[in-house]
Amino acid sequence: MEYVKYILVHPGGTIVGEATPVADGEWKISLSEEETATLTPGAGKLIVIAVSKLVGKPTVAESAFTIRSVVGYVGEELAAVRGEISGLESRIGSVEGVLREKKVVFL
Repeated sequence: MEYVKYILVHPGGTIVGEATPVADGEWKISLSEEETATLTPGAGKLIVIAVSKLVGKPTVAESAFTIRSVVGYVGEELAAVRGEISGLESRIGSVEGVLREKKVVFL
């Protein structure tokens, strides 16, 4: 591969850059802290342009994705964990009820 460039389009603007080769046929797109800070929650699109050393015609690929805010993401994860905890508390309560019925005592 000669080079791989990308265009990241998001509600807050556009980021253009060049990917870094990692291994044969493998490239990495990295955003700086400053670039990441500009990402605005909403719909995004990544356009990747790859130019081969052997073929003169570039290959273009696009992928749509959703950018989520950190606060929104953490809130959703917290709600999921709270749901899991609630389910575990319910199961523990059921086990405790069975143990009481069988008069099991823990010291």
